Amino acid sequence: MKSFGILLFLLVSHLAWAYDYGRLLFKEATFNAKTGTIDIVYDLHPAQQNYFTYAVEFYYSTDNGQTFNGPLRLMRGDVGGNVRPGPDKVAQWDYSIEAPELSNVSIVFSIRAKARLLPEHFTKFGGPENAGWSALIPGLGDLKVRQGNKYYYWGITAAAVGTAAAGTVFHFKARESFDQYQTSSTPEEADQWFTQSQSQVKTRNILWGAALAIWITDVTLVYMKGKQNKKIIEQAFPKSTSLKVTAVGIGSGAGLQLSYKF
Repeated sequence: MKSFGILLFLLVSHLAWAYDYGRLLFKEATFNAKTGTIDIVYDLHPAQQNYFTYAVEFYYSTDNGQTFNGPLRLMRGDVGGNVRPGPDKVAQWDYSIEAPELSNVSIVFSIRAKARLLPEHFTKFGGPENAGWSALIPGLGDLKVRQGNKYYYWGITAAAVGTAAAGTVFHFKARESFDQYQTSSTPEEADQWFTQSQSQVKTRNILWGAALAIWITDVTLVYMKGKQNKKIIEQAFPKSTSLKVTAVGIGSGAGLQLSYKF
């Protein structure tokens, strides 16, 4: 097996949308004339939040990259629809079987990868319709649109329901104090119960207002997060290539001339 150095000038086209799907880098190629194979080594760096595997395909061109043939079929290794991200991914092409006509020609390779959500994460990218669940019970919609600790989102439920319940307690206390005011036997007693009733009403209103604010805020944030997730889902299975790289380099081997270029 003969290895040849590759002078790399890499061009990676990222998705136009703001979500980071990762980076694809061409590294080197190893040519084996005896077996009629080429090993292509590349790095597939994941995004900061690695929710993806990648569908990786390889193409080749014999007209300096004007047109490409592929995707290549007779490949094994880190290729296909379920490639995990990581360094030094290796895909081997049986060129002597799939393209036996290749001899003393320049070849340009193109590696293309499409991000795909992992099945276990797909359901965690719920859409804006889940705001309805938070409208029913605060925090419930968060479980369907966010990817965090579920106990944190139940905390939203506890905060909203607990605050509303506390406000209800003060509501009934205010009614009891007002009833005491109405049945008071002296002006001083009546003034005391009336003042207490008014204070309890204010506390009730503050607590109910806080509960309502938590509720409305949660519904709004779930809706906004759901819209963002919808964009992620749409981009997770793009029609066009999400990551693409071609590489420049020089190499040669018996029976096949390889020239990696843009």
